[in-house]
Amino acid sequence: MPISDNHIHIGQFNEVYYEPQKISDTILETGVGSFSFSSTTSCKDGVKYKEIEKEILSIKYVFGKAHPFFGLIPEYIQQRIDIESVSQYIDYKGIKIHPLAQKWDLTNKKHLAVLNETFDYAQRQKLPVLIHTGNNTVDMADRFEIFFNRYKDIKFILSHCRPLENAIEIIKKYKNVFGDTAFVSNESLRKIAKFGVIKKMITGSDFPITHYLREREMGKYINIKQQYRNDFLKLKIQKNFIETGHMLLPETVSAILRYKSVKISKKL
Repeated sequence: MPISDNHIHIGQFNEVYYEPQKISDTILETGVGSFSFSSTTSCKDGVKYKEIEKEILSIKYVFGKAHPFFGLIPEYIQQRIDIESVSQYIDYKGIKIHPLAQKWDLTNKKHLAVLNETFDYAQRQKLPVLIHTGNNTVDMADRFEIFFNRYKDIKFILSHCRPLENAIEIIKKYKNVFGDTAFVSNESLRKIAKFGVIKKMITGSDFPITHYLREREMGKYINIKQQYRNDFLKLKIQKNFIETGHMLLPETVSAILRYKSVKISKKL
């Protein structure tokens, strides 16, 4: 079965703009089966929904391949933007929440109202909800726990599984809570497997943030297409571990891919 990359971004990320169509083309060139994406432009101060809508609509439609996620932000309350109304124009396949980038206040009645309204819609439409997690108080894996039991038919995905022990506990506790593999190390995956929830992990790369971190923070230049080829290789390793429990080395996977490529070319 083709690999799905369930954690992709387009748009503005800090000082770099990742052009939507270029990102889509780069991903599809690898042979990935499908990908789910959201726009990091929504993290920009003063962003208007029309900017996000324009980015998503700029990607050439590829049937069954590119799945847009609605990035829910508190600013949409004032803009009177809700997923049900905007879904008339874009067929959103999921919802993304980033509590570190956006200031969600779970004691604020307006914030709670829009979250419940969004989750009501997600449950009716059977849409997954991807939630960024981290090691800060505002984005720990249990930050949105009050909703996990209330919306039992929603598939909640804890992106990055951070903090790891906290994420494992939540994933074990709720049948409808999963994790994704974006920036999850092999060592952490082994620990997740040890606690019996490896089958609840979903493959995701967080590309092109992987490219940004390598170039801007590590100071190591890499062609963006090569970066995604590296990310795609990692997805294959993670998928194999999730399915079989065996952690393949990158060179082993590369050799298998080369062998398959040779067999296909001979048939042609």
